[in-house]
Amino acid sequence: MSENAGKSRYIGRVEVFAAREEIKGLLEAGYSYTMIFEKLTKEKRLSISYRQFCRCLVQYCGVKVRVQKNSPTVTESNPRPSPGIGPQIVGGKRNIFQKNIVPDEELF
Repeated sequence: MSENAGKSRYIGRVEVFAAREEIKGLLEAGYSYTMIFEKLTKEKRLSISYRQFCRCLVQYCGVKVRVQKNSPTVTESNPRPSPGIGPQIVGGKRNIFQKNIVPDEELF
């Protein structure tokens, strides 16, 4: 392991922590996470991935985890399909491999 690996490992957290007040202000102004991330990345104030940026928002900026609005849920009006519905294998008998054992003497 090189000497720089330990020093740069947590640098993303430091970068988000340094820009925390600006991030909070932009969130209050209605900017999306991606817009804030792109702005700070273009200004070369962030060197982490978007995914890590979102994790840091939750940890250091007090952002709550967003829940997808359009995620399908199972309700009475939207039930799961029954197992009998859908494509089914009809007819036909499954061919089972029959192993024919031939003694070694007959092979030579």
